[in-house]
Amino acid sequence: MMNPLLTASRVVNKIVETSVLVMLSAMVVVVSASVFWRYGLNAALSWSEELVRYLLVWVSFLGASIATYRGAHIGITLFTERLPQQVQRCLALLVNLLMTLFLVIILYQGVKILPVMVVRVAPTLGLRMNVFYIVLPIAAGTMIFHVIVQCMATLLGKPR
Repeated sequence: MMNPLLTASRVVNKIVETSVLVMLSAMVVVVSASVFWRYGLNAALSWSEELVRYLLVWVSFLGASIATYRGAHIGITLFTERLPQQVQRCLALLVNLLMTLFLVIILYQGVKILPVMVVRVAPTLGLRMNVFYIVLPIAAGTMIFHVIVQCMATLLGKPR
């Protein structure tokens, strides 16, 4: 039962990593073009700063999902590493449970705010703001999925 979930988690993470790579590349291209237009052609791209700002938000939230998959979030392990293995597993499950609770709140609030953002429009891009806010439920959902898979792996004593 664990292998399909681990595979699905790996596939979801690969999709998120690829998306982040594309967004980071787009940010580099847009910022470079903006600099060229501003200093080379003496004309500014009015939309570039806003697009890069929203891409940075997407990259940050999706990057948190990647960090969740990798187990790379900041943690203090000085004391937990000295505890017996069984206690470490219990603490890991407790931390994952609390993290899931927090992420469910983000997911709920992210979905709740989307209808409000449909009526708002980004000033220079002219896109509806829900396009940018949808990253909240997407990132929270992927993180919840990764945490659940990690909890199951911990309970079954399987490596990620």
